[in-house]
Amino acid sequence: MFNTILFDWDGTLLDSNELINESNIYALNKFGNRIFTENDVKPFNGQNLRDVYQKLYPGLEDKILKVYNTYSDERHDQSVKLFPEVKQVLFSLKRQGCCLGVVSMKRKSMVKHGIELFNLDSTFDVVIGGDECRRKKPDGEPILLAMQKVKANFEFTLMVGDNWQDIASANNAKVKSVFVNWSQKSYKQVQQYHPTYCIDKMTDLLEIVKEKNKNDSTSKS
Repeated sequence: MFNTILFDWDGTLLDSNELINESNIYALNKFGNRIFTENDVKPFNGQNLRDVYQKLYPGLEDKILKVYNTYSDERHDQSVKLFPEVKQVLFSLKRQGCCLGVVSMKRKSMVKHGIELFNLDSTFDVVIGGDECRRKKPDGEPILLAMQKVKANFEFTLMVGDNWQDIASANNAKVKSVFVNWSQKSYKQVQQYHPTYCIDKMTDLLEIVKEKNKNDSTSKS
C-alpha cells in the first residue's frame, strides 16, 4: 500500500504560477538589457533559480535571486491559493493513515509559511526545502532526506509533482511518481521521464491509493 506521499509545493498543491512568473520577470528585467516575457520565464518554473540566473547573468545570480525573493515574499499571501480539492484530499489521505510530506525547491521558511497560511500545519509530517539539500531536484537527495526523516519504505512511497524535475527526482530516489496535469507543464513535456501515474484532478490521487491498497490486499489473501 502507498502509505507515504510526498508532494512538490508550488504548481502542485499551491497555485503560485502567476506569482512565480511575475517575480522572475521583475527580477530579471532589472538586470541586463534583455526584456523577459511570461513565455520566456515559464520554463524556469521548477528549476533551481540560482542556476538559471547564473547561466543568464554570471556573477549577478545572488543579486537577482535577492530581488526575486523580496518581490515574491511581499506579494505571496495575496497572490496564491490552493488548487481545487487539495485540502479535502490531503485531509482524506491523513485520515487513512498516510504519512504526508512536502519536498520543494523553495526556501523552507516560505514553504512552511504557505502551509500555515492555509491551515495545513497538522497535515504534513515532513517538509524539505530547497535550501537544506546540497543537491536539488532532479537529484534524488531531497526525496531521500524526507523518506529518512519519516522512515518511509521505498515500495510504498509516492512523489507527486508538476515538473520533470519532480519525476526525475523520484526516479533517482527509486520511488514511484505522479505527474499532475493541472499546472503549467503538460504530460508531453515530462513523458520521457516515465511518471508512474498521471492525474488530471486531485481526487484522482485517492483512486490511485485505493487501487494500490486493494491490489496489495488481494495479493496477500
